[in-house]
This record gives sequence, C-alpha cells and structure tokens, in this order.
Amino acid sequence: MKILINNSKKSIILSALVIIIVSFVIFKITKAPEALTGQIKTIQQSPSNNQGTSNKSTIQPKNVSDKGSQQETNSSSSTSNVDTGIPLVAPYGALVSNHKPGKNGSNTIEESECITTPGATCSMQFTQNGVIKTLDSEKTDSTGTAIWTWDVNKAGLTKGNWQVTAIAKLDSQYKSTTDKLLLEIE
Repeated sequence: MKILINNSKKSIILSALVIIIVSFVIFKITKAPEALTGQIKTIQQSPSNNQGTSNKSTIQPKNVSDKGSQQETNSSSSTSNVDTGIPLVAPYGALVSNHKPGKNGSNTIEESECITTPGATCSMQFTQNGVIKTLDSEKTDSTGTAIWTWDVNKAGLTKGNWQVTAIAKLDSQYKSTTDKLLLEIE
C-alpha cells in the first residue's frame, strides 16, 4: 500500500510539472507581439497643393491577423512597366484594431492590417486636415497579409479624427480602401 501511495504522489507531481511546462510554452508561442515605438512618417499637405515634406521616422510591421470592415474607394492606375498579369485585390482587414484608442482607459497599441494579393506592397495612411502620416510600405506575405503594430501615443498623431486608408500596389496596379470609421485620438 505504501509503495502505491508513493508512486501516486510521484505521478501527480510529474503531471503537474508537465502541465506547468506545457502552459509556459503555449504562453510564449501565443504571446502578442510588443509594439514598436516612434513617430510614423508625416507628409504635410496644404489643401491647394499636394506637395509636402516627409519625416522618415517609421514603424515596422508584425505578422498577426485580425479581420475588420472597410469600404473600397479607389481602383487601378499605371506607373510601372513590369506587369505579372496577376489581378490586385482591393486591400481589406482591420485597418486599425481600435478606433478609439486610450478612451476609457483602453490600450493605445494598434495593429493595422492590410490583406491583398500575395506579393503586393501595402502601406497605411492616416489623414487629418491636409496632414498625412503613413506606415512604411511592406510586401505582403504568402497569404497576402502585412501587419504593423504601433503605439498611438508615440506615433505623433494629434488629437481629433483621422481617416485611415490601406493602399496596395502590384505591378502597375494600385487599389485603396478607406475605413468606414474614423480613428479618434483624444
């Protein structure tokens, strides 16, 4: 009887240890990426012209996925001589993960997602009163996804409402999608 109890205690301890190790590994694998910091690229535009200056401080992408609802607003234009013949899908996805970051104590870390044709280039654009800020263009992965993780407090977005647009480019094709909701910065 004593041997059976000792083996039973060893089994329980070993099982608990295995559960702890497996839980730790799962936590490490599924842990959300940390946000990168710094201001996003800024282009100043006056309403009368489209010329501006640029600040090269940018935020880099992370590969994470989350769907959202947007509206297509633009179609193709031509600027490149090379064309693979692959049709460009209008970008979609969660252009921003939270349209009211920081409100009522919510997180200020954003994930901006652009899903389009695999191998296309995507960028995110934020517009307010002639000021345009962009996340650097990124080539989409084999699933057509590019994701940026960034902090609203450190990105240099001023208070007010910002229009959010995903812009995709493949060969000589351009398509953009503007989020139906504005990004509200307090």
